[in-house]
Amino acid sequence: MNRKKYCYEDYNKNEPTEDATKFFIVYEGRSKEPNYFEAFNEKLIDKKKAFVCHILEEDTGVEGNTPLKIKERVQSFINNPPVNISVTPDSDDKFRFVLDYDKHPIEHINELIEFSNQLQNSGVYISNYCFEVWLWAHIDDLSKISSTKSSEIKQEFGNIQSFNYPHEFIDISIIKKAIERCKNSDVNTSRIIPNQKNSKVYILIQELLNYSSD
Repeated sequence: MNRKKYCYEDYNKNEPTEDATKFFIVYEGRSKEPNYFEAFNEKLIDKKKAFVCHILEEDTGVEGNTPLKIKERVQSFINNPPVNISVTPDSDDKFRFVLDYDKHPIEHINELIEFSNQLQNSGVYISNYCFEVWLWAHIDDLSKISSTKSSEIKQEFGNIQSFNYPHEFIDISIIKKAIERCKNSDVNTSRIIPNQKNSKVYILIQELLNYSSD
């Protein structure tokens, strides 16, 4: 039987072990990205090693999916940790930003990157055009994407895949293939912003796999 998608009440409900590395992840999307990373957290991460905590709009009251709103949301989370989350951030915790390139002004993305660089342990992982590019890599080669903008690829991706989302995407062999496809298409590994039809999310996934139970 296919499992349901997660909802807000499902996120951050389990406490990490005392020695677990905490990843605080903030997303542009409200459901697709948190659903993917919660499934990843639940199925692949060894809870004794690491724990994913989602920083959501509902946790901070900061609404909006622009890079500047994401920055504001994390600032609010750090300065005023939500009372309904037992995991509070510390200086050595890892903050990870997952967002789309899409139509955001480059100066706003750069401001978010600069903010990330000011944190002790942080990183920005961008998909161009959108998160569906990372999901596409689970299914097929990125070179087969014909879309030229975010709205088109969402529909095109829906036409090529039939997996139950997010659970059937969280397969170690499928994920490793997605990493390989993105890495092979990453023509400039030093740049945070990827070329079109690619995603730097593979770098974050590689890091998280270091804490897997496999």
